[in-house]
Amino acid sequence: MTYRILLADDHPFLLNGIQAMLQELPGVSIAGTATNGTELLDLVKQQHPDLVLMDLNMPGNNGLECLHRIRSYHPAVRVLIFSSYQHAHLVDEARRGGAAGYVFKTAGPGELRAAVQAVLAGGTSFPDPQGPAADEAPFYDDFLKKYQLTRREAEIIRLIVRGGTSRQIAQELHLSELTVNTHRKNIMRKLEVGNVAGLVSFGRANNLY
Repeated sequence: MTYRILLADDHPFLLNGIQAMLQELPGVSIAGTATNGTELLDLVKQQHPDLVLMDLNMPGNNGLECLHRIRSYHPAVRVLIFSSYQHAHLVDEARRGGAAGYVFKTAGPGELRAAVQAVLAGGTSFPDPQGPAADEAPFYDDFLKKYQLTRREAEIIRLIVRGGTSRQIAQELHLSELTVNTHRKNIMRKLEVGNVAGLVSFGRANNLY
């Protein structure tokens, strides 16, 4: 059986990265992509997917509005939220609205793939309300200390690895392009790399993608 997935995010570079990642899963095909809520709802009606993987913050109908309409008019379609918003009340609201899961955009590719597979299998995938596992948090903190990186800088490296330009990263993180460029310069100085290829190589070597 092949499961059909629709993807929705208003940042094309993220859409491309997610699409490439999920196409590696056996038994999965991408039925379409949308960059706003209106496009997404039209595609759901046309394609009848098994799963919608979508951002919360989109032009037109936002993610929670789309979730409500999908669950109301297409109850067989499962919805997995993929968002940069790590607020407990939004996770709870998505759960109450009928979402089958919620994954933060800071998650690694393995975590996202596992969430997709869990939801396609009929289960759910929500963040641990207590936050990262106790044995993971110290590891991540040690990684940041080792390279003298901030969490924001690590997040920017992750988005660079996914193919984001400074403008796209600024839009994703709600920062100015100047601020992102300043972060990039600081990251390259700390890691002693001279170009984007070096940042991408570092990010991939340290699972920041």
